[in-house]
Amino acid sequence: MKSYDGTKSRIISLSCRVCEGRIPLTSKEYQLILPDEHYCCSTECIREHIGNVSFPSRPLYDRSRLGEPLDGCWSILCQCMFRSTLDAVIGEWLTASNIAFSYEAFSFQVDTKTHTPDFYLSDHGLFFEGKGVWSVGGRAKFRRFRELYPNISILIIPYLPSLIQQMKRETRELLRRDQ
Repeated sequence: MKSYDGTKSRIISLSCRVCEGRIPLTSKEYQLILPDEHYCCSTECIREHIGNVSFPSRPLYDRSRLGEPLDGCWSILCQCMFRSTLDAVIGEWLTASNIAFSYEAFSFQVDTKTHTPDFYLSDHGLFFEGKGVWSVGGRAKFRRFRELYPNISILIIPYLPSLIQQMKRETRELLRRDQ
């Protein structure tokens, strides 16, 4: 959603799915998101969103059995490989928060392609998708995914520096408490 402050300079912001607070974005950050999707402004809102979701149906097939090798970022905390640093930050935050997840475990058929959300929170029936950059084809495929599977609960976590820093900080704090 775009909003204007009455001057010639444009203020771009999104509305948080949970608290309805505004998420201010730079023009560069705005290019990384899909304006009509659901976003959360903080880790507290993400946790609340997780607790409010129910999952009505199952994914089409379990990809974890395919044994595909991943190139990317190794997480010592999660003891697994992630495709990106953003996915590793999200995975480590979920692990430190004691939220069980599967990484790239399910795929959905989208016409002749497949869409594989990054995280599946089985206890909550919710998918997380970490997104750094949307390619033109990626945006179109995700919109088509939404048309084909309107009942699938998926939360996009964009690469917003303030949210990523909050996740990293909370991960460190949660791990210190557990020691």
